[in-house]
Amino acid sequence: MPKPYPEEFRQDVVRVARNRGPGVTVEQVAADFGVHAMTLWKWMRRADIDDGTKPGTTSQDNAELREARRRIKLLEQENEVLRRALPVAGASAGKGIYPLVKELAAGGVPVTVTCRVLKLARQPYYRWLDRPVTTAVLEEAYRANALFDAHREDPEFGYRFLADEARDAGAVMADRTAWRICRDNSWWSVFGKKRGSIKKAGPPVHDDLAEGLHGVRLTPACAGRTRGSARQCPRCPAHPRLRGEETVGGKHWRRNNGSPPPARGGPNAPATSS
Repeated sequence: MPKPYPEEFRQDVVRVARNRGPGVTVEQVAADFGVHAMTLWKWMRRADIDDGTKPGTTSQDNAELREARRRIKLLEQENEVLRRALPVAGASAGKGIYPLVKELAAGGVPVTVTCRVLKLARQPYYRWLDRPVTTAVLEEAYRANALFDAHREDPEFGYRFLADEARDAGAVMADRTAWRICRDNSWWSVFGKKRGSIKKAGPPVHDDLAEGLHGVRLTPACAGRTRGSARQCPRCPAHPRLRGEETVGGKHWRRNNGSPPPARGGPNAPATSS
């Protein structure tokens, strides 16, 4: 693509074409300056619009419009990057972020924009693009394959025996590494305990009920504590409005029926003669 003419050169050619003498045509002026006649006519029309002699959009308005369109396109690309990056937030660069950058680049979003929005360096991305599968990931896959083969042949083995079988097959690893791979893939021994998300139900919740000394079923009326065991709770906010209540075992109790109240002083109170 040829380079555009400088702005100063255009203005000089337009000025000469406007001030040409009688009998001199625009084609002659264009030939003298080495430009096409149609190009000179366009320059003159644009100069008339900029000067206000003809209606139309000026060069300054066109530049502002192009800048606004460029900015809008850039904002749309940034919003697309943020929208697509939300599901892979927190993932490692090689597993989630770099493939996303590649997909966005194929969709028309420049790598520069994506890396700037996600705060990534471009050089590591290009290194990953040249070699997507790293040595560590490949070695991890070989170890997982060796452990899976051993687990399929001997499902009763634990991770230590599986690690021994994998090392015999050529996949060198520590026992801790074998445990991590087996845990991530849920490869458990058939003799181990059942592992699942559903847990056994625990014991029933205590209903916080008590039996009175006279066989009366009592319910807690308030949670106020008392020092003695034979007086009503003085700190209960509903104390003036409650009737037929006693403090048994340090709690404020209300009788559920019309039975006589329990003996004051609790179970350790001395018996009274009738």
